[in-house]
Amino acid sequence: MKVRLCIFLFCFSLTFITGCQKNSSGQVHVELKSKKEQEYLADYSYSQYKKAYDEVLSESQNFKVHDDLQKKWIIRTLAQEKLYYQTKLSEKQVVQLSKQEAHKYKIWKAIALNKYHMHIENKKLDRYIDTFDKYSPPSKVAFADSLGITPIDLDHKFDRDMFEQGYIWTLLRTKLEKKYGTADEGKLKKIYEKEVAAAIGG
Repeated sequence: MKVRLCIFLFCFSLTFITGCQKNSSGQVHVELKSKKEQEYLADYSYSQYKKAYDEVLSESQNFKVHDDLQKKWIIRTLAQEKLYYQTKLSEKQVVQLSKQEAHKYKIWKAIALNKYHMHIENKKLDRYIDTFDKYSPPSKVAFADSLGITPIDLDHKFDRDMFEQGYIWTLLRTKLEKKYGTADEGKLKKIYEKEVAAAIGG
């Protein structure tokens, strides 16, 4: 979960991902860059990130979608491909993966709200996001500039759903600790991932 949660929260330190990813239907197989290649991203300059994100935004224009949420997830999938994937995705695969990740996020949130009775207060969420506003690494500034928005708007608007997931997790973790009798965050995330996968049918 940490990988998917933090991929687009550029204020966080880089989380390395290894191996491969496959969607729930098993139709798309994605090979990821090596850990060494991913480590190299930590040394990217603003101009390198800006070039990558400009290319992503330009490529996203090829997708004829009118839904802002779907377009956001397509941009995220293209950014993941640009920075992390060894595999070159077709347009069809980009759309499929973006829909998959958007659906998974929806289920992840629904379980937290409905099964575990989490409640989101916008003011508290804003304060949670505010704690990250002071962090502006080159990746975050470059992405905001490519989108034509400020880093603060990137956090509070474009990536609000990702921060919302982080905020929910801070609340959800306490309930999961009591339910499963462990404070090991890694184990708790794996347990919750299984709940999400079961709900999706994966």
